[in-house]
Amino acid sequence: MKDITDIQNLKGLKVLIRIDINEPIDERGYPLDTFRIQKMIHTIQYCIQREAKIILIAHLGDPNGVYTEQLSLEHIGSVLAQLGEFEIHFVDDIIGDNSQQAIQTMQDGQ
Repeated sequence: MKDITDIQNLKGLKVLIRIDINEPIDERGYPLDTFRIQKMIHTIQYCIQREAKIILIAHLGDPNGVYTEQLSLEHIGSVLAQLGEFEIHFVDDIIGDNSQQAIQTMQDGQ
């Protein structure tokens, strides 16, 4: 089976990475365990080093279509950015103008 390290030239390519974050969270939405978050850092750093445009998608819990601040991925993103020592630009939707603009304005290696 191929994995991302089989591809050497990622410069300028949009790489969509779906991450599994089913970690226990506290009442504010911060992870109590970072095992799964730490496991994805290598893949993200690989893509950054090869100057890909990295788009991360994930979900946390099932709020039945209702926004719940505790289940926002913004807290997970900040922990991931801190552990991986890279910047994450959080966009609060996966479709629509905000996400499209964020993707179109990305630089290589972001």
